[in-house]
Amino acid sequence: MEQNIEIIVDFALQFGVGLIFVLFGRRLFWILGAFVFATSAIVLLGALLDPNALDMLAQGSMQFDLGLESVGEPTQSQLQIALLLVFWFIVSALAGVICSLRFPRAASAVVGFSTGAFFLVIILHLFAFELPEPVRRTLVIVAGAIIAVIAINQPAETMIILSVMLGSKMLVDAFKLDLNSPLSAYMWLITMLVGIVYQTSVWRRGERKKTGQPTSPAPAPSKL
Repeated sequence: MEQNIEIIVDFALQFGVGLIFVLFGRRLFWILGAFVFATSAIVLLGALLDPNALDMLAQGSMQFDLGLESVGEPTQSQLQIALLLVFWFIVSALAGVICSLRFPRAASAVVGFSTGAFFLVIILHLFAFELPEPVRRTLVIVAGAIIAVIAINQPAETMIILSVMLGSKMLVDAFKLDLNSPLSAYMWLITMLVGIVYQTSVWRRGERKKTGQPTSPAPAPSKL
């Protein structure tokens, strides 16, 4: 019974958050900013505490050895590391929220770099590209940098695309679909198309209202 409840809660969380990002990601970009800033902070902390963190990250894994595994009661040092992780996560998430609201271009660059690098790692993993590790890391950094530059110049469009990409992946994960299966590819593409079209139309309508332009073509004058 408890296992079924956990499965239902896990599905509802991933499906609900994924759907929100697909449909309203640009308006709630501060949530994505908080998530990316906090995750990046954990990665940075993992790189400082675990010498193999960068290798694990290049393989698409964030299972760093932070010394928290314990058979019996946790030690004092383990408790201190756990508290440090929680504090670091909360502070970084708040920094992401503030940066997303006050400096959207800078936040878009950070989110763009992280998300671009993340999805390239997923693509390399899915298609099992055998690349030397220096080449792999260089491609990941270049991909993230390209998305970051685009995000600085086109923040609104980048917010839409990145939030839809992340939301689509969460929807695929909610249904426990194999990322290598055609069904997951179709679902990912369809949800991305729906999300991009919907968010873009809402954003353009809002921009027209700000500039005082009509949201629909004016009727043609009647002939006398």
